[in-house]
Amino acid sequence: MTKLRIGVQNGLIALALAYASLLFTTRSVWQFQDIMGCEKECIVKAAGWPVPYFYDYPGMSVGNRVEVDPLSIFVGPDKFRLSGFIPTLLFWLLAVSSLRTKLHGRK
Repeated sequence: MTKLRIGVQNGLIALALAYASLLFTTRSVWQFQDIMGCEKECIVKAAGWPVPYFYDYPGMSVGNRVEVDPLSIFVGPDKFRLSGFIPTLLFWLLAVSSLRTKLHGRK
């Protein structure tokens, strides 16, 4: 297999694992300037692991719930944070690459 093909496969697997990590939810503190009462801080439900990147938006969504189906990620009421997604994707890419290298050996 070429290095490019292996890299693309690793990237797709990492993307799938980053999406699957939305099943891990936690609470996080965020500021929402457009929500009265949340200008300084609000505790909201967050999803994604190891770094949460999808947050409940208290102004629109059903309270204290993160919708993680594919359509809701793009057009739903919750908020996607690229600043959390990039480290999560890089973590999974490193994990997949390391595991595949260990299993298949270096060539």
